[in-house]
Amino acid sequence: MKTRLTRLLVALALHSTLNLLGPRNKAQAGQLSLARLLLLLLLSTLNYPLSTSAQGTAFTYQGRLNDGANPANGNYDLQFTIYDALSAGNSVAGPITNAPTGATNGLFTVTLDFGSGAFTGPALWLEIGVRTNGSAGVYTTLAPRRALTPAPYAIFSENIAGNAIGTANLQNSAVTSAKIAVPLSLAGTLAGQAVIAGNNSAAGSGSGLSGTGDTGVSGTGVTTGVSGSSTNGTGVLGVASGGGGSSGVRGNNTSDGYGVLGTAGTNGDGVAGFSSGTGAGVFGSSGSTGYGVEGVASSSGTGVAGFSSTSDGVYGNSGSGDGVHGFSPSASRSGVWGENTGGGYGVSGSSTGSGIGVSGSSSSGLGVSGIGVTGVFGNGGTYGVDGYSASGDGVYGHSGGNGVHGESSSSSQSGVWGDNAGGGPGVSGSSSGGPGVSGSSSNGNGVQGVSSTSSYSAVFGQNTGGGDGVYGSSTSGNAVSGNSTSGIGVHGSTHAASGNIAGVWGENDASNGTALVGKAPGSGGTGLYASGGSGGYAAYLDGNVHVSGTLTAGTKDFKIDHPLDPANKYLLHACVESPDVKNIYDGNITTDAAGDAIVALPDYFEALNRDFRYQLTAIGQFAQAIVSSEIKGNQFSIKTDKPNVKVSWQVTGIRQDAYAKAHPLVVEQDKPASERGTYLHPESFGQPEAKGLSWPRNP
Repeated sequence: MKTRLTRLLVALALHSTLNLLGPRNKAQAGQLSLARLLLLLLLSTLNYPLSTSAQGTAFTYQGRLNDGANPANGNYDLQFTIYDALSAGNSVAGPITNAPTGATNGLFTVTLDFGSGAFTGPALWLEIGVRTNGSAGVYTTLAPRRALTPAPYAIFSENIAGNAIGTANLQNSAVTSAKIAVPLSLAGTLAGQAVIAGNNSAAGSGSGLSGTGDTGVSGTGVTTGVSGSSTNGTGVLGVASGGGGSSGVRGNNTSDGYGVLGTAGTNGDGVAGFSSGTGAGVFGSSGSTGYGVEGVASSSGTGVAGFSSTSDGVYGNSGSGDGVHGFSPSASRSGVWGENTGGGYGVSGSSTGSGIGVSGSSSSGLGVSGIGVTGVFGNGGTYGVDGYSASGDGVYGHSGGNGVHGESSSSSQSGVWGDNAGGGPGVSGSSSGGPGVSGSSSNGNGVQGVSSTSSYSAVFGQNTGGGDGVYGSSTSGNAVSGNSTSGIGVHGSTHAASGNIAGVWGENDASNGTALVGKAPGSGGTGLYASGGSGGYAAYLDGNVHVSGTLTAGTKDFKIDHPLDPANKYLLHACVESPDVKNIYDGNITTDAAGDAIVALPDYFEALNRDFRYQLTAIGQFAQAIVSSEIKGNQFSIKTDKPNVKVSWQVTGIRQDAYAKAHPLVVEQDKPASERGTYLHPESFGQPEAKGLSWPRNP
């Protein structure tokens, strides 16, 4: 039975417009416009008797050439080149020139032979150049190139007749090691196990290599057991549909190497894991002192990176060790770094029992460092964030917003709590421009400090740069408020060697405001107590002084710049004292020709005073002067025995206004029991300073 050979030629369809430069005939030079060149699909079936010689690589190519709207006739030069891309690219074969090529009624036929090396599998494109036969001009290239269909690739296919091969044995030297090339390539599916030696690779579309046994794919190598590479996909992809301990990709190392090691370029991931359900994208387990998952990156990369659209990007769980442990030897980098650009938390820790949500420990650096709108956020049943450091900061926060922010919904707990067993501050705040420690509360205390020792302060503020140690600001309430059951509510102290420095400074810029207020509503209390040093002042008041009550003093003097030497001296006068609360009125008056004069007093005189006393003195001559009529209707009369006598007069009265009646002066008073044995001025009686009445009040 004769075996037949079928050759299939499938040509391309080319549609283009080109200009050919060259003479149309001997008499005239001009331009030939081949407006449309259509290379038809040509299907021809050729039957040849089967021969024992190899089939050649040439194939027939037929096309149609139009001159304007009419079929072209005549001879033309055609040039054919194969490229590996639609445009640009590299030349694979050619050019092949067919000259002259005759066109009759537009049809032309050529035979092309690029050899067997051109068609190795990748897609190819054919480029055609045209010019008029006999022209010395360059070829005009038709564009675009056209993809070659399979006909030139499959040079021949043979149909073997039944019983054409009579034995299954291979001839000698049909297969030798020299005829087997490496690396090897496998395609297909094996039910059993395939073992390949050498540097092996799986090629093809879809899954490069797959297995259906207990172990899908297993590789053993001195350097790499299994290696996967992809330009834009996944180098190694593992999928596990079973439950329990099944793994998509599992790595096991019985020595000191890595179970699974992934490396990446500039922007890729060494190992990436993805989970669509409740499992783990990347899961690492270590039975002893190793790491479940360890990531190592360059100076600017990420050792381990996890991403999740809804759950945890990186999740670590340990029965007795660290769920996630990060280590960095760099002074400027972090062992564990969290970043969130969507308004959440860079690192969040949660503990439902008595444990710690986030714990940081450092021998000399930062236990926990947070940078962000919320630098570090912790939520726990006992401690949201707990930091410990042997010598540095247990918790350190640095942020364009709040360095450390604490919030508590409990009425008895604190948003931020600091405890120091070594004598230092429980909570310390430092700021280069803003508040070191800031507290805010909608209905409680913004900042509250509690101290159980007498040598330390509940809240202590220190400023070494000339600012405020403690500063309080309020829009309606108290900026700074102090409360004590037995000590001092607010205590201010300054230890400057000299200078106009204030222990407590009060300032109020409001109209009719009060800079400093002291109130002691308790029995015997003192609203404001001040004590001055030797030669100083207990209180120095620059301006008017108003006392609503009784003013008592050892002496009452006035002190002014001396009128005769104001730059170098003071002038002091003592006040007139009396056991009565007296008002004094005086003046001068001259009697008339009859020796009479009437002295008019203020219209409130009799309402304010009682028990009047009079003094009269004649001036300029010896004369007698008497009070001829006492005060009545806020006036009194003077009589002299001579006319026109100048008289100096003085009248005193004891106050009888409502306040004076309600607070009569008790000239001699017994000291209350709490003040007996003390002295207002102990040094005047040779007594020590501790005997002074004000000694217990001096802090």
